[in-house]
Amino acid sequence: MRKLFTICACALLSLTYTVKAQVLATFEDTGTDQLELGSKWYESALFSVEPCIGDNPSKSGLNTSDKCFLAVNVADADWWGNFGELTFKTPVTITEDNRYLKFLVYRSIQPKDFRICVNENGNQEHEDAYSVYQGLVSEDATWVGVVADLGANWMGKTLTDITFIFSCNWTDPRSGWGVGTYAFDDFQLSSDPIPTGVTVIDPTGFNLNFENQTAIDEWVGEFDTLNVNNTYQIIDNPFTTSEVNSQGKVVEFYKSDQASWWQGFRTVFNGTMELNDNTRYLHAMVYVPSVALEDRMGVDVQLCAKDHTGAENNYLETVWDDQVDEWLDIVMELNSIDYLKELTVRFDVKTDETSGEYVNSSSNTYYLDEITLNDSPDPRFEITSGTKVTKSDGVHVYSKSGMIYVSDISSTNSIVNVYNTLGDLVHSSTFHNSATIAASPGLYIVSVSSNGDRKINKVLVK
Repeated sequence: MRKLFTICACALLSLTYTVKAQVLATFEDTGTDQLELGSKWYESALFSVEPCIGDNPSKSGLNTSDKCFLAVNVADADWWGNFGELTFKTPVTITEDNRYLKFLVYRSIQPKDFRICVNENGNQEHEDAYSVYQGLVSEDATWVGVVADLGANWMGKTLTDITFIFSCNWTDPRSGWGVGTYAFDDFQLSSDPIPTGVTVIDPTGFNLNFENQTAIDEWVGEFDTLNVNNTYQIIDNPFTTSEVNSQGKVVEFYKSDQASWWQGFRTVFNGTMELNDNTRYLHAMVYVPSVALEDRMGVDVQLCAKDHTGAENNYLETVWDDQVDEWLDIVMELNSIDYLKELTVRFDVKTDETSGEYVNSSSNTYYLDEITLNDSPDPRFEITSGTKVTKSDGVHVYSKSGMIYVSDISSTNSIVNVYNTLGDLVHSSTFHNSATIAASPGLYIVSVSSNGDRKINKVLVK
């Protein structure tokens, strides 16, 4: 069973926005700032430097200014009383024009998440109810842009204060780290959800086929194997007799048996792509060798896409024993994120049969090619020099999201019969070119008859 790929190539364009923004505080001139140091209760014993307007701990990168809002925890600081507060000099009502609270964050260490709350008004008991952001940032000891969406729960409401829990130390382990400096700066309210320091690019024409370095540089900022024992190289496609993908360059990825399940081949893009209706499906062509099967019927491959905030969109597909030793297009609908910053292809994601816990898999070499975005959930069947080629004599069967998809371009009228593993006929119909069949999860035998010829396929519906 093989799958179909669509390729296009266009220029990379930066997006432009009409952005409405209101600067709340830079802390360089407290007289003009709209935020000021609040009076929220905190536990003094947790701080070597209590919450204050102080000196920037690292005048580099995104923030070279002199002052910021900061606090310094002692080692192993608890969460209770680990608070700070900024209040609005004049309360602000949240609308679509100012729903995003944007600011810079610096954390010298990140033992736990930090949390941002609004409108606590001195309340010390119910931080969950007021939370608008919780998480780590992407790097230690570096200024990073963060965005909190206030519109989700506070649209049309008036804000009076912002509360910070500098380290949410309420889960194990409760100790084991040192002094932590936490700083915040450049607060603004905006109609734009993109953090400071993030470049948004237009994904129109995105196609990564590894043909030459110029094309790679257009889209890619970094390739990463995520484990020092993993390796990769871009080579001439070794599978010149492949019916699916026989030409050009491909990635050869060696996954070590020392690599964890998630340590696959990671691609970080030059910017953050804003997704739209035409770019909701991510396609990646993979090649799994039969040696990777060992004594199993299939090998699990996972696509993990992330946006600039670290939010994930994952899809796991099993490459079955009749799909190995050939190129296969894996398709993931990007329905959990609206921006794409990076993609990791995880080969042989394996779990222990007894515990269900992730375990390391055997070392093997895998191949990757032709990563693209488009508006089609249909897999690609064949790649020739980056151009979609329709097979003239093939019947193609695949499944996705509880549906069986059948295409037969060799006949104007075809009959499809679907059988379960007991041999029972569960569907029969006549179709022209293609058919879509709803099916419960399970393994099916699909028979397609046309022009006096009959072709049999098996398909697993998840």
